[in-house]
Amino acid sequence: MVFRFAAIFVFLVSLVTMPVHAEKRIALVIGNQEYKTSVGPLVNPLHDVPLVGEALKSVGFEVTRVENATRADMLRAINA
Repeated sequence: MVFRFAAIFVFLVSLVTMPVHAEKRIALVIGNQEYKTSVGPLVNPLHDVPLVGEALKSVGFEVTRVENATRADMLRAINA
C-alpha cells in the first residue's frame, strides 16, 4: 500500500512540474481509511490527505479533499 501511495505521489509531482499555460489547476485528493473487514482499515490515508493537499496547494492547485467517502460522495466530488 505504501508503494501505491508513493507511486501516486510521484505521478502527481510529475504533473506539477509540467509547463502550465495559465490554466486553472485543480486537484481532488481522496483518502479512504475504512474498508470492509476482509481488507481492514488502512493506517495513513487520513494523515496523508492533508500533506498531499498542502503540497499541491503550494504549487498552485486548488485542492478539494474528501475523506472516508462513499462511492456517491466521490462521484459528487468528481462532478463538482
